[in-house]
Amino acid sequence: VALAPAGQPLHVATFVPEVKGAPATVRLWKYADFGEGRFIASKAFYKASEVQMRWSPTGAGLLVQTHTEVDKSGKSYYGESGLYHMNVAAVVSQVKLPKEGPVHDVQWAP
Repeated sequence: VALAPAGQPLHVATFVPEVKGAPATVRLWKYADFGEGRFIASKAFYKASEVQMRWSPTGAGLLVQTHTEVDKSGKSYYGESGLYHMNVAAVVSQVKLPKEGPVHDVQWAP
């Protein structure tokens, strides 16, 4: 769970890990509207045993760094990672990186 640092209304991001073949999921919610199907945005991940979520300083955007310990393709000893951007306007996209390889860290530029 990650609470946005600013913005009105406040927003919350939740992560549910992979379970029995079902994908992991990150969802954005408007605080405190957590009813069934009431999320603002949702992204499913099949290669995400853990995530790090970082809200923008304004609370309008979220960076989701995914990681799995096992790289089934055999390309990396360190597992697989990915980077995604979600925002409170319900836009979800994968961040295209200049080269292939693991994502070690991400930060918002001031």
